[in-house]
Amino acid sequence: AHSLGGLLAQRLAAQERIAGLVLLASLPPEGMFFVGPRFAATDTLIWLEALTGSLAKTGAPIRDAARRLLAGEGLPPALVERYAPRMGPESARALAEAHAPGVVPSAGIAGIPCLVLGGRLDRLILRATALRTALYHRAEFRTVAGMGHFMPLDPGADRLAADVMDWIDGVVS
Repeated sequence: AHSLGGLLAQRLAAQERIAGLVLLASLPPEGMFFVGPRFAATDTLIWLEALTGSLAKTGAPIRDAARRLLAGEGLPPALVERYAPRMGPESARALAEAHAPGVVPSAGIAGIPCLVLGGRLDRLILRATALRTALYHRAEFRTVAGMGHFMPLDPGADRLAADVMDWIDGVVS
C-alpha cells in the first residue's frame, strides 16, 4: 500500500486476516500528525497548493505542486509532464482523518510479516519516518535508491515490483 493508502492498510491490518503487509512510502502509524506540519514548514508552496486543492473539492489536478514534487525527486522531465496533469488532490475528509492519530496495532505483534520501503529521494516521508514505521511494525526495512515518494511511477518501478513479489513469495511459502 502506498502513502495514504499505507496508513489505511495499517489501520485495517489487524482487523482483517492478511498474510503480509507491504508499505511503500507510507504514512507512519500516527498518520500526518507529525508529517503534515513538517511538510508545511519545509515545502510550503507544495503543501498550500495540495491543501487548497483538497478544500476546493473541484478535483482539478494539482499540476504545479505535482510538478515541483515529482521533479524535485529526480523524475525525468518527460515523465513529470506525463504524470503531473493526472494528479489530483486528496479528499479533505481523508486528509483530516489522516491528521488525527488513531490506534494502529503493530503488525509484528499481530504476527503479520511486514516490509517497509522508503525512497531515498522522498521529500514527504523522510527516511527516519519510514524507519520508525518499520520499527513500530517489527518490519523489514529497505531504502530504495533513486526513488522518491511516488515509487510506483519512478524509473525502476518494475524492478521494485519484482523485489516486492520476491518478498511476498518468501512470506507465503
